[in-house]
Formats: sequence, C-alpha cells, structure tokens
Amino acid sequence: SAKPLNQRDAALVSYACDRANPPEKQAVVLKPRTELYQFIEWLVMIRLCDGTDKNVESVIRALRSLPWDTNEASLIAKFVLKLARSKADAVPLAADCLAGLHQFRPEVTARVVDRILDEFDEGVSTPPPLRALRTAQRLVAYAALLGECYNFSLLSSAHVFGIVERLLGRGHSVTPGFEAHMAYRAAKASEDARKKIEKRRADALMMERSDEDESEEESDGEDIDEAARIASALYRLDEGIEVDPRVPCAGDPPSCFLRITLCCALLKTAAPCLLASITTHGPLESALDDIQRSFFAKPSAPLGPRYALLDALEDVRRHRRALQASWPRRARQARRRNRPPPPKVPDHVFALRKGWAAADDACRARLAANRARLMLQHRPVAEEPQVVEGQRRDDIEDDEDDEDDDEQQTASESESGSSESESESDGEEEEETKAVADDDAAEEEDDDEDEEKPPEKSFDDLAFERAFEKTMLDDAAAQRRRVISGADSMATPSMLRRFDGQSLAKSPFGGMANFKMLKRGARGRPEARELHVPETTNFAAQVRRNKEARDAEDRSLKEATYKLAARQDDDPDYSR
Repeated sequence: SAKPLNQRDAALVSYACDRANPPEKQAVVLKPRTELYQFIEWLVMIRLCDGTDKNVESVIRALRSLPWDTNEASLIAKFVLKLARSKADAVPLAADCLAGLHQFRPEVTARVVDRILDEFDEGVSTPPPLRALRTAQRLVAYAALLGECYNFSLLSSAHVFGIVERLLGRGHSVTPGFEAHMAYRAAKASEDARKKIEKRRADALMMERSDEDESEEESDGEDIDEAARIASALYRLDEGIEVDPRVPCAGDPPSCFLRITLCCALLKTAAPCLLASITTHGPLESALDDIQRSFFAKPSAPLGPRYALLDALEDVRRHRRALQASWPRRARQARRRNRPPPPKVPDHVFALRKGWAAADDACRARLAANRARLMLQHRPVAEEPQVVEGQRRDDIEDDEDDEDDDEQQTASESESGSSESESESDGEEEEETKAVADDDAAEEEDDDEDEEKPPEKSFDDLAFERAFEKTMLDDAAAQRRRVISGADSMATPSMLRRFDGQSLAKSPFGGMANFKMLKRGARGRPEARELHVPETTNFAAQVRRNKEARDAEDRSLKEATYKLAARQDDDPDYSR
C-alpha cells in the first residue's frame, strides 16, 4: 500500500523528476545589434572603467572619431547613464568623459542632463505605492552624476541650486485652500492654548491653593497672549512664500524621503567645488536650510535619510574647514607671485537645525534679508552734489549775515554805552572784549566744521569706486603676470581729457557718462578703453563742472580775441 511522503521526501522526488524530464523553455532571442552599438558599449562600459587617465583620453578620442551621422549621441548618453547606475565608482569617469566630449559634441551632455531631469520629474511625482523598487537607487546614482557634471564645469551653480529647489518644491505650491486651512489651524491652536491656561487657573482657584504654592505662581505668571502666539506660530504663513513642504502631495507623502535623499546626494557630490567658489557659500547654506525644513516637516524619519542629511552637512563643514585652513598658504603663494590675495572664506556655519521651528526661522530670515536687499537696490537716488553745495553755501551766507548784524548791533550798543557811562572801569571793557572774541572764535570754528564736512556718498558713488578699484587691480595683476620687454617705456596709465555729455545708456539711477582710459595691451602698447560712469556720481559731476568752466574760459578768450582784432581793424594807429 502506498504511504504518504513527508515534505522533504516529496521535494526530493519532485526535484529528481524535473532533472530527468526538464520542462520546455523558450529560447532567448537576442536583439540584433550593430557593430557601432557594440563598439560604443565596449568603450563606455568596459574600456572606460579601467580607471586610468590614459584610458579616459583614449575613449574620448575614439568617440570623437565616430561617423556622427546617425544616433551616436543617444547611444553614448544611454551607456553613460547605464554606467552611472550600475557602477558607483565609475561616476566620476563618466563625467570626465562627458567633459572631454562636450567641447566637440555638446549635444551628448544635453541629452544626458535632459534624461536625468525627466527621470527626476517622473520619479518624484509618482506615488510611492506605484513606484518601482529600483527607482530610488537609480535616481540617487543620477544625482551623483549631476554633481560630478558640476565638478567638471558642465553645469553652473545656478543649475545645481535650481534642481534642488525644483525637487523640494514640486507639488508643494501654496494654494488659497491651504492658506485658509493653516489660518484655521493657527486660530484653533491659539484658542486651545488660551483655554488650557484658563482651565489651569480655574482649577488652581477651586482647589484653594495658597499664594506660596510654586505651581500657582507659575500659572499666574504665564502670559495668555504670548502662549497663544507661540502656539499659532507653528501654522503661520508669510506673504510671498510660494512653496511650503507642509502642503499635501501625492508624490511626497510624510513617509517618503526620496527627494531629501536626492538633494543630499547632489550637494554632497558637488560640495568641494561649490565651496571653492566664495560666491556659492550663501546659496549653499540656503539650500541646506531648505532641505532641513522639508526634513523636519515630516513626522518621523528612518535612519537612511537621517544619515544622508548628516553626511552631507559633515562633508560640507569638512571641506569648509580645509579651505579655511589652506587660506594662509594660498595667500603666501599669491604674495610670492605678486598677485592679489585670495578672498577670505565667508562666515557660514552650515549648522544642523534643532527642529522645524529653527529651520523655518532660518528660511524666514533669509527671505527678509533678500527683500531688504532688493529694497536697497531700488531706493531713490540721493540729491546731486551741486544742489547740496548750493544749499550749504546759502546757509553759510545766512550765518555770515547774521554775524555781521550781531557785530553791528554790539558795536552800536557799545558806542551808546560808552557815551552814556564813561565811568566804567577798564577791567570790565577787557572782559567784554574777551567774551566777544571768544564768541567770534567759536562761531568761526562752527563755520569751519560745517565747511569741512564732506558730502555723503550716494549708492552710485560707492558702486563706481568699487568698479574703478577692481578695474585698476585687474590691470595691475595682468601687468605682473606678463612682463613684456619695452613695456616700461610707456607713460603711466591715465585718463584722457574727454567727456561725452550724451548719455550712452539709461539705468535706474540716470544716464551713463563715457570716459576714455589708457591701459597696456597684450603686447605692451597703449590702448584706449571706455569707462561708463553714472552721471549722478560726484566724479562725473566734478568732471562736468570742470568742462563747463574750461568751455566758458575758451569762449571768453575767443570773444576777447575777436574784439581785439576788430579794434585793430578799426584803428590803424592801434598797433603803433
């Protein structure tokens, strides 16, 4: 009689039957590949991954020698993306290959960047339940490739920060419905805080606690308005904010941290080159604050995104410390080479915020600073120096007239007093004269202080001085870098006596005056260079006044010469 087999024996029997009589399998049909396709795949996926500079150069030369008459750009872009998502160590090599090919075939870089941005948009917009499991890993590899593209100067810093802003703000635009909802939650939080304090006070009164009770003192010392303001601050919305991470989005639910991981991977890869430029420290700190604001807007974070954020901040701070420590060495090298010293590292902290409130306050402070900067840029222009000097001259003339009247009045009073009372002592007269002399000296000192006080510099004056100083420093640095024989015989660079009264261009602060400057050319020859100065600056106004004075003097000399010539023609004996 047949006996039932246990699970282990049944598995062995089934395995033996499959081995003796295997099931039929469909034959795998390979797609037909052209020789060009296989050659490009071998170059990018095998030859490029050897990891030496010679191989990178040879791959670039081989790619440049392709016929480039069909779809070579799309094939190279395809295999570069495949290399980036399959081998993390080969991402810098792929970016290096794109940089070497970009000078001759920029369409390859454009295809790669466009494909990555399309993948980002599709990946972060798809809800997590409908998203493929390998999507996150692919997008992180693409973010690292974008960072390496910035390191090889294929992208600008504006593109990098724009991608971060695009990732964090996609689907989180503030709507009128969200504003109404946040206003309702702020009002409700404020009301709950007030009721909580009032209930605590009522309970204390009902329990008839003594005045010495510490808890009662704390409850009595609480400010209801301040507690309500703090409770409603978590739901506030400032004017001008178009994106808020608290806005619900199907592609970025509270449990999804894909966008934050992508931004951290991008900034971590591009951090060394971002910190090498002094102008990108501020935008980098703002981007990190935005990332932390989105991170703390979510209720809880797993270890992966948390460590990604901490690693990005630590890498940024480490590169900043290294750059700050190497500044003295770079300054000494520049001094030895007769070059201007490198700019100092800005004081940016790149700190880890403690929570949503700290990150939100940092973002609000940055927006307030940007608004103040825009207001300063569009402030009204200060009055012209001629008007200010005219006003001061009138004030000085009025003061002098008042002093003359006072002196005449004191003189008349002294004469009348001397005629009426001649019996006054000489000591009193000397004291009066000393007092009058002291008053006159004090008034003269006040007048001197008013006259010596220089006019305040306007925004145009400061901007012109900075631009003029930068121009002169650049010229001096260029002269030190390249010493040319026979160049020292040239005259000292100076400004040509030429002033065009016509405005060349219109700006928010008025017209622009045109000057001609002498500079040393590439071969040491004197060359003229145009310098545009706003007409509202003191420099342009002073040159204009000097020109008008010279023109008036020339006209007077010309008229005197004509009169003299006419007189000689009328009177023949004048020359005798």
